[in-house]
Amino acid sequence: MKSFIIDKNFDNIRLSKLLEKTTFGLPTSLMYKFIRKGKVRVDGKTIKKPDFTLCNGQKVDVYINDEFFDKNATETVDYSRVSDDIEIVYQDENILIANKPAGLSVHADEVNRFDNLINRAMAYLIKNGEYVPDESTFPPTLCHRIDRNTSGLVIIAKNGDALRIMNEIIKNRLVKKYYYCMAYGVFNINEETLHAYLLKKDGVSTVKVFAQATQGAKEIITKYKVLKQHPNFAELEVELITGRTHQIRAHMAFIGHPLIGDGKYGSNKINKEFNKKTQTLIAKKLEFLNDLPGLKYLEGKIFTI
Repeated sequence: MKSFIIDKNFDNIRLSKLLEKTTFGLPTSLMYKFIRKGKVRVDGKTIKKPDFTLCNGQKVDVYINDEFFDKNATETVDYSRVSDDIEIVYQDENILIANKPAGLSVHADEVNRFDNLINRAMAYLIKNGEYVPDESTFPPTLCHRIDRNTSGLVIIAKNGDALRIMNEIIKNRLVKKYYYCMAYGVFNINEETLHAYLLKKDGVSTVKVFAQATQGAKEIITKYKVLKQHPNFAELEVELITGRTHQIRAHMAFIGHPLIGDGKYGSNKINKEFNKKTQTLIAKKLEFLNDLPGLKYLEGKIFTI
């Protein structure tokens, strides 16, 4: 645990910005997760809002790993000791598309700070002479994320311009994301676009889905197509129209067809029946549309595993 007294130099600084300036090697996503989980207190009161504004004289207590306050810890990732075992589906001078295995996180988390997809990509690019880590070099960066126990395609930007363009492409839904999954039950409708509302609460690891608009909930749109119907489950292709936390898993469970193996939103009884301990969910295909705001050579390209 570390404590800080806000002085005039940090007066009116946002909580997230304070942590950025006082930690070393702490991934942004993990920082926000720590805040949501109540790991930060201001004058003894738990604060779960990253944009909370701090004032002169306030005391901030941060209950996260001491290693993130150690400047020497950013040496941190010794990439010569990180596995470069990464399946490359596509790469050019701007982006890399990798096939992430289930069980591997895309970035550092509480389970494993060093062995994750982005560090493996770093190690791979360093080994191949495409990236030399130093303070002035843009580090390869994730453009989007998938869950630890979901396998499949993840886009990594190799430079700042590519990251900016890819973020815009994803934000404007100019790349379609298709998933393969196994869902329990018999589907009476072979193809459907589902609409609902998803609520994600701070400090809670699961989300909740509602049929009607609910305060704080965001609209979700999930399109599925039955590839093959079995007696008690179906193989599906699912297209994410919106991309929310746990959207496919929560939405399918909401309509009565939980993913087989899903421990959060599924059924333990069903999972035992199929002898599955993790969700059967694969980010299988990326399809780039036309009129991209850059990286024009990707227009019409489809990447699949």
